[in-house]
Amino acid sequence: MLYKISKYSGPGLLTLLFCVSVFFFIDKITTLSIRRAAPPTESEAVKPIPFLASADHLDALAAQYLDRTPPHLDLALDATHQSIAINPRIISNWNRLAYIDVARDGLISQDGIDALNQSFFLSPYGDPDVMQWRLEVINAYWYHLPQDIREAGLRQITALYNYSERTKGWLRRFRRDARPHITERINSVFGYGNQAS
Repeated sequence: MLYKISKYSGPGLLTLLFCVSVFFFIDKITTLSIRRAAPPTESEAVKPIPFLASADHLDALAAQYLDRTPPHLDLALDATHQSIAINPRIISNWNRLAYIDVARDGLISQDGIDALNQSFFLSPYGDPDVMQWRLEVINAYWYHLPQDIREAGLRQITALYNYSERTKGWLRRFRRDARPHITERINSVFGYGNQAS
């Protein structure tokens, strides 16, 4: 009996592995095409959330839902939650949750704060675009955020200063309209003291 099971399990296992490989290949190609596509037009049909998809695919799809005019916040939120359920370590998902929270009514709620906090937990620094985005959110909602998130945001300034000349230029421009605490920290890393230039 064991011989019969092993006799048929070899080809069956190979077929299963082949099907799984094909699924992941198609998923990866689809994800790349979503990420590289131009923002969808208003007349373009909204793609539904697929039944089976990788976390990366769902992340790309959620971003595409937000690129639409008008943005499809509910679909983006659903795709983001599904992506997090598969892989909670994708930082863009947590940033998107904070963005959607603010986009709903212009304020950041505890859900948005929790998402921002998770983003910092997973990647205290990371990609400069992520650090710049976080700093913009912290600047906009400074008085609504807990002290630990404010401090994490202020640490982004030093990291951005040390990253490249491009990010230094961004900081110089950003400080013109930033909140006093942020401007003070930017001035400090540049060695300006508290002057405005």
